[in-house]
Amino acid sequence: MDAVSAWVGVQRDRKRQEWRCFRGAAFKEWGQPSGQEYGLFKSCCTQWLMDGPLNPDMFEYDDYTIRAGCDGCKKEHPMITLGFDPVNVCTTATMSHPLSRFINYFDRLKEEGKAHQDTVNPQTYRLEGYLRPNSTFMRRSSGLKPHLIKIDESSMEASDAAQLAELEAKPPAKKPRTETSSATKSDDPYNFDDDDELDAEMV
Repeated sequence: MDAVSAWVGVQRDRKRQEWRCFRGAAFKEWGQPSGQEYGLFKSCCTQWLMDGPLNPDMFEYDDYTIRAGCDGCKKEHPMITLGFDPVNVCTTATMSHPLSRFINYFDRLKEEGKAHQDTVNPQTYRLEGYLRPNSTFMRRSSGLKPHLIKIDESSMEASDAAQLAELEAKPPAKKPRTETSSATKSDDPYNFDDDDELDAEMV
């Protein structure tokens, strides 16, 4: 029993050390929050911030291993939710929590003229254009992991329908005019190179 208890104690100590390192990595990845934001950061699920929801099919763990992902807890799970505003025909992006990592990204978009902060809800930003291209752009440019960006499915359907309606309403593109070669003109008796030849033919 003493050997088993000693082994359990070692494993628990190892897990505590790994957990401290894990939280330290999350603290660094999320910009080393300080002040009031540090309290907000501490209220968030570290496993969610780093790995999202737990996928038991991908990870093996036991009571002494830190699980990669959250299997459901009462802590906060921050994310950005993307939607579509059909009235203003734009994409909406709403932060669940005002973490600086989210805010800094939207500040950069504001500086580039790609986003505007909502005057009523400062945690919501408006991006010009339809939802699908904006969601693709955000996943590629934000540096955020996929689980931190949520897309409202009904908004995606509405955005796609509006985009399709706009495309269908546009007149078809005109085909470029094909110039007839000079050789073809000379072989055709009804091809007149200028108005003088046309007038002479009509006399």
